Amino acid sequence: MRLGKELRIAETDARDAWIKLEGVSMADVSQLEDRVSALEHQVAEMRQSLEPKKQQGNWLEGFIGLFKDYPDFQEMVRLGQEYRRSQRFETHG
Repeated sequence: MRLGKELRIAETDARDAWIKLEGVSMADVSQLEDRVSALEHQVAEMRQSLEPKKQQGNWLEGFIGLFKDYPDFQEMVRLGQEYRRSQRFETHG
């Protein structure tokens, strides 16, 4: 019967695990539990920080006024307009 074989394998695995733990004190186990708990907490925080943030409103609003205090902003605008105008009348032929 397959179920009985699986149970015997599980019992053997549990017995092997217990034998491996014989030399470990309860303080060591408690310390390991604390470390695993801390790691689980850190992983949860990392997962949360990787989740995409829900954007409220228009995403472009974050860029409005970005260069307002930049001294050469008007020059950038002028050069951009100049470049676009030069591209408008170019003929390809």
